[in-house]
Amino acid sequence: MSTALAGISNAYRILLGDDVTDDLERKLASEDVKEFFKLHMQYDQLAEKYPKSEPVSVMHADSLPRFDSMLEYSRFLHRIQQKLGMLREKPGPDLNKLVIKMIKILDKAEDSNNNNTATSSAVDPRRGMIGRSLPAVPLSMQAVEALPYSYPSFAKTYEVVVNFWDNKDYDKRLTNELNRAVRASLLNLQQHLSHTGGTAPVSDLAVAAQKYLMDHNWIRYGLEDVAEASYVLANAGYEHDVTTEGDILFDSHCKVTYRFLGANLESVLRKCVFNLAKETMNGVVLAGRQPAIDVLVACSSKKVQEFAKVWLHNLHETFQQEN
Repeated sequence: MSTALAGISNAYRILLGDDVTDDLERKLASEDVKEFFKLHMQYDQLAEKYPKSEPVSVMHADSLPRFDSMLEYSRFLHRIQQKLGMLREKPGPDLNKLVIKMIKILDKAEDSNNNNTATSSAVDPRRGMIGRSLPAVPLSMQAVEALPYSYPSFAKTYEVVVNFWDNKDYDKRLTNELNRAVRASLLNLQQHLSHTGGTAPVSDLAVAAQKYLMDHNWIRYGLEDVAEASYVLANAGYEHDVTTEGDILFDSHCKVTYRFLGANLESVLRKCVFNLAKETMNGVVLAGRQPAIDVLVACSSKKVQEFAKVWLHNLHETFQQEN
């Protein structure tokens, strides 16, 4: 994966999220953080060349990542390593070596905490964090409002991003990636249910995906489009309320486990935000350095989130037609 977007730390702040990245930078020495991201980049580059080797696609539905902390991500890497350890064909052994090295770096934080000899990066909450000026992905309106007035225009930058999106056929590209994630997740669930004897109507999976993306701020409905979203939920048999601000409140828990599908979709959306910002930056000249990157990432996230809402509606319709 390229590091053209203002350094590898910024890249993985977008790809892994603020919670994981902040935790890494609090609990590890800066050199360890850089080494971890370097190894992660090598892993991603190799995995992209051999997509069938990605162990996530064969993991159980209840064991996919929650990017809430370094500890959660460490547990995820341990599960990845267990799967990779079974692979004998290329690039399994090479991927396995990289993950083992990443785990050893994360173990340093655990060892230092257990021995009460944590590094200054772990015990000093005032320590500045690398790339922390980037707005949170997924984007919230508060993040847009918090951008300094001295930053480049959000509206004008967004126009540039939208034009780049259209010219580079991102609609088709992201649709294909999201649909691929759904197909892989359906296969995963089908195999999982074959062992448990359970069932899960496909229409429930679209609702499950919606709940995950809503809970993690990837999708927000406004008053102008909440009626349409409410209609497809009602057709799927889910009771819910709609607030005057356009929020959808489920009256009951989702009928199926949704983390496995939602986590896969979130990974695709994060990669798209990163790639859109990176490709836009490579294709146009933007004033400023870090401020330009901050606004560009915010605009890229907004565009991806708006598209995700449209794509999810189409997924609802497709699944309901199949029932």
